[in-house]
Amino acid sequence: MRLVVEICRGIHCSQSHSADLAREWEQLLGVKEGGSVLDGQETVLCAKNCFARCIQGPNLRINGRFFHEQYPGSAQTTLSQVTGTGSAI
Repeated sequence: MRLVVEICRGIHCSQSHSADLAREWEQLLGVKEGGSVLDGQETVLCAKNCFARCIQGPNLRINGRFFHEQYPGSAQTTLSQVTGTGSAI
């Protein structure tokens, strides 16, 4: 499964700990923000300036699907919702 995780780094989401969220996703996926890894498919983790959904932040988008109110500690649960397994592959 190709996995593209985009984390909002706009001002509102940044004030709501999106940097901590990015570090959590880096650990979970085994890829640094701004990087990608070929892990049997492809996993990409990147920052976006703003998704214009500030009131619902911190926000992230995975494979085009938005996830709102994503605080540190939520990455594993969110990944499970996307993959059905809790892992990137």
